[in-house]
Amino acid sequence: MNDEILSQIHLTNNPHAHSQVVKYFEELKSSDHGWEQCAECLLSGRYANNEQARFLCYQVVEHFVGKRYQSVEDVTAKQNVRNFIVRIMQLVVCESASEKTYIKNKLAQLVSLVFAVDYPATWPSFFNDMMQFARVGNDAADLYLRVLKAIDAEVVDRAVVHTEQEKTRNTNIKDTMRDHCIVQLVDSWYDLMIQYESTYPALVCLCLDIIGLYVAWIDINLIANDKIVSVLIRYLQLPLLRESACECVTEIVGKGMEHEAKINLIESFTSVLENAGVMHPDDEEEGDFVLKLAELVNVMGENLVEAWQKAVKGARGQLASAALSAIEGKVPIICRLLSDTDDDVSATIFPFTKSYIGILKELRPLTEIQKKNLQNVIVIVLKKFEFDDDYDFEDEGEDEAMFQEYRNKLKMLLNAIAKMDPLLILHMIHQMLKSTLTNWRQVDFRQVEVALLLVYMIGESLPAQQNQHFKRDTEESRQKAEALEEMLKLVIISGVSHHTHQAVLLQYFETVVRYEKFYQLQPDCIPEVLSAFLDSRGLRNANSRVRSRVAYLFAKFIKAVRGNLQQYTENILEELDGLLALNVPNIPSRNQRWLTNEEQMFLYEVASQLIVSSELPPERKSVLMFSLLRPVIEDFREVFSKFCQETDETQQQMYAECLNCAMSFASRASKGFSNQATMKICNCVDVFTSCLDEFMRALDSPSQRYLLQQGVRQLFHRMVVCLEEDILTFVPGMVQLMLATPDARELFDFIPVLNQLITKFKGTLSPFLQEAFMPLVGTIFTVLNAPVDARDTVTLGDKKLLRRGYFTFLANLVNSELSQVIRSQESSNVEKILTTIIQGCSDMPDPSSQKLCFNILKSLVEQWSDSNQGVPGFDEYVRKNIVPACILAPTKESFDWQDGQTVLLLGDIAACLHIIYAKQKTDLISFLLETYFPSLQLDASLAQQFCASLPADQKTLKESLKAFYRSLSIAR
Repeated sequence: MNDEILSQIHLTNNPHAHSQVVKYFEELKSSDHGWEQCAECLLSGRYANNEQARFLCYQVVEHFVGKRYQSVEDVTAKQNVRNFIVRIMQLVVCESASEKTYIKNKLAQLVSLVFAVDYPATWPSFFNDMMQFARVGNDAADLYLRVLKAIDAEVVDRAVVHTEQEKTRNTNIKDTMRDHCIVQLVDSWYDLMIQYESTYPALVCLCLDIIGLYVAWIDINLIANDKIVSVLIRYLQLPLLRESACECVTEIVGKGMEHEAKINLIESFTSVLENAGVMHPDDEEEGDFVLKLAELVNVMGENLVEAWQKAVKGARGQLASAALSAIEGKVPIICRLLSDTDDDVSATIFPFTKSYIGILKELRPLTEIQKKNLQNVIVIVLKKFEFDDDYDFEDEGEDEAMFQEYRNKLKMLLNAIAKMDPLLILHMIHQMLKSTLTNWRQVDFRQVEVALLLVYMIGESLPAQQNQHFKRDTEESRQKAEALEEMLKLVIISGVSHHTHQAVLLQYFETVVRYEKFYQLQPDCIPEVLSAFLDSRGLRNANSRVRSRVAYLFAKFIKAVRGNLQQYTENILEELDGLLALNVPNIPSRNQRWLTNEEQMFLYEVASQLIVSSELPPERKSVLMFSLLRPVIEDFREVFSKFCQETDETQQQMYAECLNCAMSFASRASKGFSNQATMKICNCVDVFTSCLDEFMRALDSPSQRYLLQQGVRQLFHRMVVCLEEDILTFVPGMVQLMLATPDARELFDFIPVLNQLITKFKGTLSPFLQEAFMPLVGTIFTVLNAPVDARDTVTLGDKKLLRRGYFTFLANLVNSELSQVIRSQESSNVEKILTTIIQGCSDMPDPSSQKLCFNILKSLVEQWSDSNQGVPGFDEYVRKNIVPACILAPTKESFDWQDGQTVLLLGDIAACLHIIYAKQKTDLISFLLETYFPSLQLDASLAQQFCASLPADQKTLKESLKAFYRSLSIAR
């Protein structure tokens, strides 16, 4: 061994030294005799004080055993490995006090690998040797058990993926163990537990782990017998052993077996555990053990439920009755664990609890005992929704997130109960709500919050189509609707919205917004809810968290009930007026103490919806909308002036973000309009054209261009939707400003605006497009052709996007029947455009762009073909340029036949060739056979094969093209 390299093993902060060590041990792994060197070092004790070196040596030996040992044919060589295993185990036991656990585990793993190869054929005495070794002392016993654990991981663990050969090997090993040594192994475990239970509890715990692992595939009677069970029960009462013992019992009762035997096993354990007092932990019991007990009870319960389901399905009445009796016998412990103060314990029993509720649903109508059981579970579930005492509302962290996750799991139980007996859960929540809200000022806020939360949740739990909780088409639905209606009225009129705790307030607002249909039945409740939203309880609350959430919920509420707000519209707008003001940096008086700019977005949309949906005359709507947006325009003008004078980059960005918010306010205000209530109908066109006229100044900004242009584009997109033809007057100016100082990213982001205009206005936009087309395309070419450093990945990426955006623009023109915009250009420019499209078909490794290009060419062939009174001479151009592009594209290196997206291009090529053939037929065939294919020196039979496929339908043609290119590849 190279002592010089190994001396550097502790230099973890030295990359070179670390690299040297790693390289050296990798060389040992690949060497035929590297494992022997490492084995010798381990046996010699040469690196007794260097645990990292020992671990790496074990890894080399493990690599040899795992990769090459099975194929070793030399009997002596294999015996050397086994000798090493025996000697190193003896050595480790002698020095166990200084050996690290992770190294002992690595040794155990190494032993298991040798075992998997040699047992039973060449090492039949393996287990006898191991059991004999275990008698040496507690350290030997510890290593023996670790080896057994490693064997389980290598041979039994189902989580490990094995080959078919390994599966056969593993089955043979287990069968041999069952036949020859498993009884002795179980006896050894029992003996070790008895021997060390008072002196080495950790070793006993490891032994219990082994029993839990092996019980899954050995005879249950070897474990579930008086001798071992009595030991397990005793250990369940010993603090140092009971958690491991409980885990062991859990594995035992979870063992796969016939359902009748499983029921008997579970009930047998239940009886013994109850007699020992284990099944009734008191409130002071240690949490970790109660958690293990909950896992045990849950496994018992889930197995009993499965047995009941199978018995019912198989019409085995006696077995089903026995299973049900066993299940219902567990309800007291379900309730004890479900109500545990530790949420982890409570959550562990959820699956069994939910399954039991599912059984009750199947058994309806319920017996009195079953009704009582269900009510007990409901009471506990409702109570467990309460916040923990130490919940931090001001700084929610991991613990708070875990509690919210626990609540979500509780909700699943609530849903299951609601589906089983909706009227019962409604009744219990209603009673709880009445008792809580009648005296909410004297009740703990946690109980108040839960009462409101449950009213919210029950709406999601009760079966209802499209939120129709207040339909009364059946007797049951009538009762549900009346109960919900009474609860919501109680929530609103109780005054609980004046509660001072943020959790209660937030849940109040969440709940009153949840049921929008309620306000159609009870419109008199709207004013009280509106007041809560608008005063110090909601949008003007001292707590920023409450204000932030309420801003969103208020927008949702107004959208839901705006049809019932006609008489309140102008009052609401007046209340909102004091909340709407742009927060401007460096002007303290302008910094709102109520809402941030982002939160105000919701209110601008609310105000717009109120104005547009009102029954006010258009003139009044115009006045109100102008009152809403005039301050925005004025604020923008003021801030933009400061922005233009500012030289500090940080301050510039702050101002730019503020300007972007102002533009976003106008964009959100435009969302109140619809196809039925347009800007023109509402007389609001001038208001928004004034905004657009002011905001477009930002396009000419020398700094922070991306952020400001983003705001203008966002507004422009909205105005294309809302302004109709009035937007067109702004298009030339916007295009001119965008082209003044071109940038790849800016141009790419601008193209969707043009595409939106083209899609909406089509021919109306044609005169402008014919004039602006070449300046726009010329600017794009200039940007694309500008030199760029190959290392500048950002600019290269922007150029790739712009190129794709350019093809998207052309495709949109062609598909919107505006190809005349291209045709109307000078012939030399038209040819340049066509050349770029043809180049895009084959000269770039970008399947998305290639797909666009082939589709553009296909559409142009359809629209410009001579046979369709199209562009004179275009058919010849198609034959000489487009057809070769179609044929050669799949032959390019960039055409990756292994990539699904690339192969899809073949369908677009087939579509293009299909339409060309439909337009030209014999002219195309003649060109291919007499001119083009001969110029390529293509084999005549392949040429004929290609031409013969052209008359086929598009799908068949695609398959024929695949065959053609396969033949072409072979011919080459």
